[in-house]
Amino acid sequence: MYLNYQTFLKNLNESQKKLLSSYNLLFSYIVVDANKYELLEQPISQQILFSLFEDNGSNCKDEILKIRNGEIINCNNFSAKFDYIFIHPMISILPFLNNIIIFYKEKYPNSKIIILNSDQHQHEKLIGGPESENISNNILDHYNNIDYLISGFAEHSSISLLINNPSKGVFSKKHILNNNRDAVCFFDYDSIAELHLKSLKPKKHNNSIRIQRSRGCVSGCTYCIEGQANKTHLNEKSWDALNIDKFINKLEKLQNLNYFFINIIDSSFEDPGNKGINNVLYFAKKIIEKKIKLSFKIHFRSENYIKFTLEELKLIKRAGIDIIICGIESGNQFELTFFNKIAPKQQHLEAFKYAESTKLFFNIMGYIMFTPTADADILKEKVEFLRELNRGWDFLNLTSQLHVFWGTKIHKQLNNLKLTDNNQKINFGYVKYKFVSENVEKLNNEFNSYKISFPKTMSINKLLYDSLGLLSRAKNPANFNIYNDNLNHINEFEINVSKQIKKLNKLYCDNYLNKINNINYDFFNNIDLIKEEKYALDNINKIRTKFNKKKYTTSKIYLDTWVSVRDSLGIN
Repeated sequence: MYLNYQTFLKNLNESQKKLLSSYNLLFSYIVVDANKYELLEQPISQQILFSLFEDNGSNCKDEILKIRNGEIINCNNFSAKFDYIFIHPMISILPFLNNIIIFYKEKYPNSKIIILNSDQHQHEKLIGGPESENISNNILDHYNNIDYLISGFAEHSSISLLINNPSKGVFSKKHILNNNRDAVCFFDYDSIAELHLKSLKPKKHNNSIRIQRSRGCVSGCTYCIEGQANKTHLNEKSWDALNIDKFINKLEKLQNLNYFFINIIDSSFEDPGNKGINNVLYFAKKIIEKKIKLSFKIHFRSENYIKFTLEELKLIKRAGIDIIICGIESGNQFELTFFNKIAPKQQHLEAFKYAESTKLFFNIMGYIMFTPTADADILKEKVEFLRELNRGWDFLNLTSQLHVFWGTKIHKQLNNLKLTDNNQKINFGYVKYKFVSENVEKLNNEFNSYKISFPKTMSINKLLYDSLGLLSRAKNPANFNIYNDNLNHINEFEINVSKQIKKLNKLYCDNYLNKINNINYDFFNNIDLIKEEKYALDNINKIRTKFNKKKYTTSKIYLDTWVSVRDSLGIN
């Protein structure tokens, strides 16, 4: 059931309002072995919750708790005694969660700890889906000293809990509290999304920020938790969005706060369906009309990307969209069908070729190389697919492995195929699975080990991502003066980037196929990683030097990519 937030506030009695205003609250976000800008800001879910409680008079503090080499690093020394501590974990921090809970219980022994979902990465939500009750009880059983665990969007449930009227989505000691509620209540996103601007402060270290227009997803990809992560019943809607005009007003405010790089983490920016196509064009026209000059990173679906005419894509570019992520996921039709992807292989191929041919955007491909059902022939087909799209240079595409989340459709599919690990004791987080091909499993382990044993592979990837991002952002309307005055330099830079990408695309794909045919083949045969890293680094430094000599700032062109963070985290 969805409620209007303002209506909810009006229905609170005076004692409930007084109680909310009396609380001291701490909101904690955990990062592991990382100090890059992308992980130095709290997740959107935490920003919203923080602002809701602050709006109701609570004394709120937030902090980032760092885990470095397995040790907890805490830089804050709050004098306040907190009534509740909200922890927004992702699945990747589960190995450290027990130590985190112990840390907070020792530091604030009288505080109650609440665990809930994070929107920092849309695919790593910990608690949710139709099996949220079982997942929640398993987490509570595994980790001591968790007082409450909240499933789904946590805003309404958190406030209800703190005014002593917990909703059905709140779990404690293996019991659903207030079991008489028919359904978990959520606030309509349109009624709360503006509020979290209150918690935003201009960052000294960067001018980048993650934001959302919508939550959830209208698609049913079997491997993804996004469409069901915040559903506690199957009949609940899986997608909710902020009004476009409200969203644009919010972007205006962000521009006034000196933000420039806007990472819109919506699962698909053009949702829902065909109506969404018109929404994107309306968005672009309004952005241009209001003279908003920002740089956007968004997500598109292949089947929708290809529906835009070249003139419409040029319009979208004029609105400041620079980076587009497209979830293709596989170059094999059996896998696409298994994943329940909407677009078939050929449409993915045509869409990405079309996107690249415009030379308007930096197009990033979502791709899953290693899956439990893949055999050698499927791997070969997927490598050739990347080669045809000139994406074989992207080491992330070549090495990515399917993550299976507990309770997803693909989890059940793999259960039916008897590929899940029946000895797995923890019934939440990532599901352990077997591979149908022993050789594919060996290849998966070896290729993912390269990221650590051959770190220059990821360094080259980062530099090429940064280079392609720079090229796209140079064409952003905010940078037209730089682009026009440095056209020769930029063209030279682009030629060098294209040359290296073409070279690595061939080397990586050729050697990959040799490796599939012979597990003992040296993948790095005839690949000089030191030379390739130096070439990419020299190329990007050369263009920056030329900009600097002309006294042009690169602050709106060059920005480290999320790859930097991914590498520093050691995420496979």
